[in-house]
Amino acid sequence: MLKCEKCGQEFTNTNQSHNCGIKPADIDEYIAAQPEALRPILLKIRETIRAAAPEAVEKLSYRMPTFWQRENLIHFAAFKNHIGIYPGALEWLPSELTERLAPYKTSKGAIQLPLNKPVDYELIADITRWRVKQVEDKQAKPLDQLSDEERARLFPIILCEYNPAWAVWYEEEKKRLELLIGTENIARISHYGSTSVPGLLAKPTVDILLEINENMELKQITEILPHEEYITQIRDLPDDPLMFYKGYSPTGFAEKVFHIHVRYSGRMGEQSAQQTTSHGDWDELCFRDYLLANPETAAQYAALKRELIKKYEYDRDGYTDAKSDFIREITDKARNK
Repeated sequence: MLKCEKCGQEFTNTNQSHNCGIKPADIDEYIAAQPEALRPILLKIRETIRAAAPEAVEKLSYRMPTFWQRENLIHFAAFKNHIGIYPGALEWLPSELTERLAPYKTSKGAIQLPLNKPVDYELIADITRWRVKQVEDKQAKPLDQLSDEERARLFPIILCEYNPAWAVWYEEEKKRLELLIGTENIARISHYGSTSVPGLLAKPTVDILLEINENMELKQITEILPHEEYITQIRDLPDDPLMFYKGYSPTGFAEKVFHIHVRYSGRMGEQSAQQTTSHGDWDELCFRDYLLANPETAAQYAALKRELIKKYEYDRDGYTDAKSDFIREITDKARNK
């Protein structure tokens, strides 16, 4: 594991880029931390977006200046040679705006405005107005009424560089679960998945394994956890019978998103129980611990995810299935180590 001497963030490989420095508290601090020559440009971009979206609220999201109006409306960020503008999926842009983007380098949801050319503030304003109209036209359906395609668009696969706040979010949610369910009913709560591995590229979703004691019925948990916060999924899986989703709304992801798997303590599946191993634990925890101990494997996993998102950004099941062979291979290696 490598550590940046300036900001203290830890990474799995030497060339991993990141936002260095102390995390800014707001957009003012973000702009103040940029090179002096960039500050007037960033201030004008901010003013342009604010004028085009007067009802939007300013915040920082993914460490970028963001305007929010029922959902993340648009982000912007400073780089060495360009300004990045992030309005979301560009394939939905009207043709007139698409034509105006022709001189610029773009990707699925990003536009690069080179600093060696005048910034087209009117283009930024028009894209912002388009995003506002998108939000206003969107009729927020209850989640259970969304089609598969609508759900995929609303909740795409998002990958982020490691964020130390994920560990804090886990601890906060752990305390909330203990308060709601009662520590006497809980055998163990564990943080797993990519957000539990410092330096690893991850979906910004905190995976939690909640192991309950035999005296606790699953139905009791579904009745205890507030329905307005926790979406219940009853699963036909003996080892993983109940799951809760938190942070999903009709307008998209909340800032903090959790997947909570509920299992009975010690009821590992037949396949896992038959493994000859010194690591007699759930597969997910074996996989997590191996990545923590082997940064080179974590880097391979990150590289795989970067490739897969190109194909599966709007296909969560396909993305998960495409990772399964790698995860199974590493888990087996961890168990037989």
